[in-house]
Amino acid sequence: MKPQELISKYIQNSLTKEEEQEFDSLLASDEGFRKEVAFHTNLKKVAEDKDDDNFRALLSDLEFNVKKKRYPKWWYVAASIIILLGAFYFWNSKKPASNEELFAAYFEPYRNIVQPVVRGEENKDLKTIAYNAYENGDFKKALNLFDSLLTHKQEPSVLFYKANALLKLNDAKKAIPILEKNSTVVDSFSEKKYWYLALAYLKDNQPEKSKEKLQMILEIENSEYKKEEARELLKRLD
Repeated sequence: MKPQELISKYIQNSLTKEEEQEFDSLLASDEGFRKEVAFHTNLKKVAEDKDDDNFRALLSDLEFNVKKKRYPKWWYVAASIIILLGAFYFWNSKKPASNEELFAAYFEPYRNIVQPVVRGEENKDLKTIAYNAYENGDFKKALNLFDSLLTHKQEPSVLFYKANALLKLNDAKKAIPILEKNSTVVDSFSEKKYWYLALAYLKDNQPEKSKEKLQMILEIENSEYKKEEARELLKRLD
C-alpha cells in the first residue's frame, strides 16, 4: 500500500493488522514518513481540538517547525494555510462541539479480546469468522454473523460487540437497548458498557442520559477504565 494511503487510514483509525505492521515498519525506518505522519496528526488535532491552551500550543508548534524548515518545501504552504485557518478558528469559533462531533472524537470500536484472530487458520467456526470480520473493519458482515450467533445463545460478549458494530454503522438507536439490557450483566465488560452507552446516547442526541452514564463510570470502584475521558467529556457537555 502507498505511504499516503497508510497515513490516511491511520488518521481514520481504520488500519488492518497487516497494514499496522507495514505502517509501524515505515515509521521505524523512514524519517520522511515519520515527519509526514506527525504533520497529518497535527493537522487532525488542529481540526478537532477545542481546548484553547492546547490549540494555541499546536499552532505555535506548527509555526516553529515552519520557521526552522524542518519540513519539505511543499509543507510550508500547507502549514501556513493551517496556521491561518487555525487562527481564524481560534478567534472566531468559540461555540461548543455538537453531540455528533463529540461522538466522532471519542468513539472507537472496542478491540477484539474474545476470539483472537490467528492468521492463516483454516476451518474457522462461525464465531471466529464473526470476530475476524469485526477486527478487519467489516462491521456489516460482523453484524450479520453476530446475529447468527445470537440465535443460538444470547451471549453477553457477543451482544456487546454487536452494539459496537451498530455504533460504527451509525445506528445508535438499535445499540442503546442492547447495551441497556446487557448492562445488568456483571462481567469483564461492565464498565465498558457504560462508556459505550454514554457515547450511544450522545450519538442519539440525548446528552442528559449520556451524562448519567458518564457519572456512573466515575463511581465505579477499583476501575480506571475511561475515567479520564469521562471527566473530560462531562466537562465538555456542561
